[in-house]
Amino acid sequence: MLFIFAKIDPVKHGAAIIPLFLVSFLFYYFIVRYTLWNWFGKEHLIINTKSVSTQLDYGWYRTNLKTMNFSRLGLSSEIIQKTDEQSFGKIYFFNYREEDNLPEEIYQTAILLPEQQLEEIKDLIWLLFEPVTPTLNQFPYSLN
Repeated sequence: MLFIFAKIDPVKHGAAIIPLFLVSFLFYYFIVRYTLWNWFGKEHLIINTKSVSTQLDYGWYRTNLKTMNFSRLGLSSEIIQKTDEQSFGKIYFFNYREEDNLPEEIYQTAILLPEQQLEEIKDLIWLLFEPVTPTLNQFPYSLN
């Protein structure tokens, strides 16, 4: 595409630059982006007790970190694809709104994961929300 842009005489064919630029952009957006995702794609999730943050890594570039706050987190998984050996699915993150307690989807994973990994990830996320109970005898103490 750059070769085509370099060979166009702006005086004679100036109006052709805009359609070529538009076609180049659409080609990149729809074809190159998905090719990069299929070859190098990674999804980065950061989950804490107040927010879910996500970033997509295409190998050559990363999207901006996007953070979604929640008041009460809900999780769900759905099996999208089944093969003879395994089932693959996504995790959905929900926020239960404070005013009416209705769930609203705030994010769904972009990558299909094996069903066993879906359950492991959901269990690890729920561990974040378990109350921390101090154990006795952690610190030396005296009865005096």
